[in-house]
Amino acid sequence: MRLHLGVAFCDLVLQAVLVDAEFLAQLWIGSAEDLDGEQGGVDRARAAERHGGDRDTGRHLERGVERIKTVERLIAGAVMIESNHHKTHVVLGARVTVRDIEFDETDTYVIVGSAEANPAEGRISNESPMGRALMGGRVGQHKQINTPGGTINVDIVEIE
Repeated sequence: MRLHLGVAFCDLVLQAVLVDAEFLAQLWIGSAEDLDGEQGGVDRARAAERHGGDRDTGRHLERGVERIKTVERLIAGAVMIESNHHKTHVVLGARVTVRDIEFDETDTYVIVGSAEANPAEGRISNESPMGRALMGGRVGQHKQINTPGGTINVDIVEIE
């Protein structure tokens, strides 16, 4: 088994990847544009290989083919997150505002599947320590979150 783009693949099983509609649309549009370029590179690499291409050509060919397969598998394994979530508790797709008790600061996160997580943009995976701790939480609830950097104590302030 190998991990690639946050998706686990093996010959017989494709793990479901939780995504929202926006991410899937971006992936679909982006992959069409990227893969057109990749496919062009693959076609050029194959032609060069037929005419005695070097090892770099073969590596480019392998990378291009692998990228195409990975995107196809990611799209095939996508499971859509419903956007009509409850505002009473934290679910996938929810925007959650929490207050760090120690520093008296608020942060807002969107809970997403691992494939679209980007902590720098406030998009945290439901599989991360913070995401796991917040899932199912309600406004006013206190959460103690064990992270690799230590324990964080937060209160859930708002769920959108």
